[in-house]
Amino acid sequence: MSRRIREALRSVREGELIVVKWWDACTWRDVPNSVRNPRKVDSPIYSIGAFGGVVKGERVEYLRLIVERKPDTSDITYIPLQLIEGVERERFSAPKKRIRNYVDNLRFYGERV
Repeated sequence: MSRRIREALRSVREGELIVVKWWDACTWRDVPNSVRNPRKVDSPIYSIGAFGGVVKGERVEYLRLIVERKPDTSDITYIPLQLIEGVERERFSAPKKRIRNYVDNLRFYGERV
């Protein structure tokens, strides 16, 4: 992982909303056996969620991204740090009047209210 990414992750607070650009594996189905090297196999992914820290697995480190929070559980994406190309802070920019529990959402994602 690049030094730039590690520095970006150090500056993010837990619960802060971020956008992560990373490269995922891809699967092609029913590929003709004659195709040896397709022109494009890169799969760029943009994931948005609350920063949940960096955790160590048995072999690699992961960024923990909370992508959905429910009353009793959460959906979490673990992204290998080696696959991350960029991390940016994201501002919660939806119109206040249209969001139910707007202040609670801001508090959960770490925004100052």
